[in-house]
Amino acid sequence: MSSTDALIWIILTYIGTSIPTAYILMRLYKQVDIQKIGSGNVGTSNVIQHGGLCLGVFGGAVDCLIKGSLPILLLKNLGYETEMQAIIALASIIGHNWSLYIKFRGGRGLATSIGIFIGLSLWIELLILSILLLVFGKLFSKDTGPWSLIAFIIIPVISLLLNRDEAICLLMLGILLLIIFKRITANWKTAPTENDTIYHILLNRLVWDRDTHLKENWISRKSTLQKKAD
Repeated sequence: MSSTDALIWIILTYIGTSIPTAYILMRLYKQVDIQKIGSGNVGTSNVIQHGGLCLGVFGGAVDCLIKGSLPILLLKNLGYETEMQAIIALASIIGHNWSLYIKFRGGRGLATSIGIFIGLSLWIELLILSILLLVFGKLFSKDTGPWSLIAFIIIPVISLLLNRDEAICLLMLGILLLIIFKRITANWKTAPTENDTIYHILLNRLVWDRDTHLKENWISRKSTLQKKAD
């Protein structure tokens, strides 16, 4: 593939995956800006929390299969090498996390990453992520934030131990770095330092994926949707 073709693929992928599924669904069906309710995350979990299970699952499926899997499968069918698939996978996450259409804000990239694992047939990595999220995150601790971080730290090591292609190992590392950067920057929100230090807030963002340690305090913030319900 020429550098021009690669650049076109990257740009088109970024533009396509930038379409903010969660934002659009909540605007259409709940008439609210998802960035201003709950966690403020433009992703599946916040849609489920404030828009309902069906709406959230549908949005998550789009982010997973259309944004994550489809570009990879297209490249595979067209005969492009693994290196190009890895580059486009990163472009998909960047598009989802930093959307062109909502001032470079977006989701966390979890559903899109799952779709990438599916597209690349990384079943062991997907299994590890699923176990840590569903078993430890959902069932035991009721908090997926730290467990998703642990999963994405472990997965590059697992890929290396499985003797995956070098491009795949670098992709797993790249996904981890993008997720860490997304957590810390938190959709470009200024860290509220009135009641805490910037160090603790950034540490909370990295570990818990929010500004506060307590999940209940974070997701129960007054929202537009809650005001309408009142």
